[in-house]
This record gives sequence, structure tokens and C-alpha cells, in this order.
Amino acid sequence: SATGRPARPMMTGSPAANVTPTPQTTSYNETATFTVTAPAGSHTTGASGCGGSLAGSTFTTGPITANCTVTASFAPNTMTVVTPDPVYADGNPFNVSVTLEGPIVPVSLGSTCPGFTITGSSESGSTTTFTAKVTAVPAGGSCSVSASAADYPTTSKSFTVFGGTLGCTSTTNKGGNLDPGLDLAYVNVPPDWGLIRGNNKDGGDCVVV
Repeated sequence: SATGRPARPMMTGSPAANVTPTPQTTSYNETATFTVTAPAGSHTTGASGCGGSLAGSTFTTGPITANCTVTASFAPNTMTVVTPDPVYADGNPFNVSVTLEGPIVPVSLGSTCPGFTITGSSESGSTTTFTAKVTAVPAGGSCSVSASAADYPTTSKSFTVFGGTLGCTSTTNKGGNLDPGLDLAYVNVPPDWGLIRGNNKDGGDCVVV
């Protein structure tokens, strides 16, 4: 133009497949919008350029006076699974939490371990907390849970399960340390015994019976 300014400045999006439509033009000193779409399995972490800002999936430029580029950035969707370790096969409830890094979507939790049951769940922000219990000790004494959600990789977490028939009538030290001041004591015994627990109120050592 006579003033040396572009009559219709051009705006491009990068990556072109995820910032659309691109390229596009607008009248001098006018604004434009782009739609930002994350690749599968990812979420948008930000977008900048052309004096604009991102709200949700819509990027709105500032007044355009020269050619410019809108650039978006993305990160993989991930989830973190947290369980107690060890867990006891006594039917008492424990919590498994799953925290999403990415879009908030429903989460499912499953396990092939014998005696594993989910009894409830609650959501708070990006974290879903499941209440579960175990009533049997799996072969090898190890159990795992798997969390799944749409557009996320399935994530597993393993933990140890202990249990057995308990008694606390023996006064012979079978190994481990007991605190007679506790009604419920945890006992580390030789590896072939595993980790067991029982009522130590009488001061006797817990043994598998």
C-alpha cells in the first residue's frame, strides 16, 4: 500500500495441523481467532504470538498490523497411581488415588488380584480416589492395579499383600520387633513368614497359626 503497511496481514498457525485455520488474513488492525487442538494423547499447555491469548481452545489475536505466527505447545497426557504398600488381606479399606495430568475425564480402576474389590470412589479436581479392600493373598504376595481413562495410557501400580491366620499367644520370639504398648503391632519376621500383624496386647509375639 501507499503507506507501506500490508492491507491484509497474514497469520499462520504452528503446528499447522493443530492451530487452525492456517494461514488466514484479516483487515489491517483487526483481530482473528484460531482453534487450538491438541494431538491425540496430549493436552495444550499454552499458545502465544500475534499479541493474543488462549481461552479454552480458542486463541484470539490482538489487532494485526503485520504478518505473524501463533505457536501452540503440548504435553503428553499422564496419570499417577498411588497405593499404600504393603496392603493387608484383612478386608479393611484402603485408598488408591489416580491423578491426571491433562484433561479431566472419568477414570476406571481394575485389578486381577484375588479378593480385590472397589467399594467406592470420589473426585476432587484432577484426582480420583478409590476405596478398595483385599481379602486374599495372591500367589507371590504381589498385587497390582491398573488405571485407565480416555486418551490416557493405561497406568499400573504394584504393591505387596500380606495376610494369613493370626494369633498372638506365643511368648517365644519368632523374629521382628513388637511394641507391647500398642494394641495392634506390625511384625517383620523371616522372609518365609512374610509380614504379619495381630493383637499384641498380651505382650506375646504374633505367629502364623
